[in-house]
Amino acid sequence: MLDWQPALEALIADRRAGVNVASISEAIHRGLVAAIVEVARRVGERRVVLTGGCFQNTHLAEAAVAALDDAGFEPIWHRAIPPNDGGIALGQAVWASWMEQYGAKSCV
Repeated sequence: MLDWQPALEALIADRRAGVNVASISEAIHRGLVAAIVEVARRVGERRVVLTGGCFQNTHLAEAAVAALDDAGFEPIWHRAIPPNDGGIALGQAVWASWMEQYGAKSCV
């Protein structure tokens, strides 16, 4: 479980202090990447799968992949299929095809 309150408080404080938005964004991205690596360490699995809508953010995805790789993990991420709704739609199409091919009458 991650506690996002300190990061959000720092973001708000930086905005109020007039810190450049690009600098704040970079700090948030670095924090997210550090959290991803730390969670991977705590879980203890060598392979780490990065998926979901947040990984449509190319900067975040590339930074997370690089940091995980540097930390000795094997990152797995979307390359040909999008990590969000497009991937879900493809999965639904594959499932429907499987159900039709193997004679299932309904998909309840």
